[in-house]
Amino acid sequence: MKQEIEYKLEQLQEQVSRLEQSQNMDLEELRKDQMIFNAVERQFQVAIEIVIDISSKINSYEGAKSPESYKESIANLSELGVLEQEFAEKFQNVASFRNVLVHFYADVDEEKVHKYLTEDLDDFKQFAESVAAYTRELEE
Repeated sequence: MKQEIEYKLEQLQEQVSRLEQSQNMDLEELRKDQMIFNAVERQFQVAIEIVIDISSKINSYEGAKSPESYKESIANLSELGVLEQEFAEKFQNVASFRNVLVHFYADVDEEKVHKYLTEDLDDFKQFAESVAAYTRELEE
């Protein structure tokens, strides 16, 4: 379990690093370069899927009640002491963003993508740091 999560955290860091390469683009630049915009969308989708995978693994390992949604899976991490409650309440919204990227891909709000890119990317780092602290407490 510990090694699986650590591997997922490495994958998450790779996605965040790729997203950081586009972080300084303004909204108009992002709109003009559809290839980069599509890459950013995909990198967010993968990053969020990793967050959901990690959250699900921790919920299962800790014997938490089965979450009814991806949002709840992330929110449960505050009850388990992995994430601070205030952060979990904010960060669980990435699950909704993931649903937009996956199910409403033709209608993705470019401004929302840009906001996540420029204002919320550090949340993924905070999630990773909190989970890394949790894994340090686990047995091998």
